[in-house]
Amino acid sequence: MKHNISKNGNEITLTVTLNKKEMKAEENIAFGYRKARQYLIDKGFNVYSVSLGPVSSTYDCAIETFYQIKGGQVNYGDQHSKKYNLVQKPKEKYYPGLYPEWDEWTNS
Repeated sequence: MKHNISKNGNEITLTVTLNKKEMKAEENIAFGYRKARQYLIDKGFNVYSVSLGPVSSTYDCAIETFYQIKGGQVNYGDQHSKKYNLVQKPKEKYYPGLYPEWDEWTNS
């Protein structure tokens, strides 16, 4: 794998080049994910998938996963945003929610 990082003003671009062996591994991972997802759907489970940034931190992924499932405006928190120079509440990261009733108690 080769990578290149370039900066143009405030824009930073990361380019990753995979060799054939690495590309095959990526395809196998994606295929395995799709196969497992379809298996669960076929068994009658409701399956929700979220989209996460490929270079996001674990913390950022957890926050984004929560808001994609529950819904609402992503909020990375004041201290975390300042520490890592992030926009605390990015306007483009507002989600309607894949399962907004997530925290509602049901007695069934």
